[in-house]
Amino acid sequence: MSTVSETATAPSTLPEQSIRITLAVEIMIDLDTGRPMLLASTDANEGDIHEVTPDEFLALAHQARAEIDRMARLALTHARQAVRS
Repeated sequence: MSTVSETATAPSTLPEQSIRITLAVEIMIDLDTGRPMLLASTDANEGDIHEVTPDEFLALAHQARAEIDRMARLALTHARQAVRS
């Protein structure tokens, strides 16, 4: 039985980077009270959905904007490096 040893070489020395963000918001009517509720989730499966105040949601939105800015910077960095290649 023979074995083949393979050495993989990375095409780039740049570190892989991944940025993900999930933010969902909805207004639902509480079936027991008839009161509208503002709900938010930062989980892709909405496993953490919970009632928030408008100010709490706005804080989440502010954090999401900061992450989107990081995503844009990552894309711009990639574009600059791709031009050099």
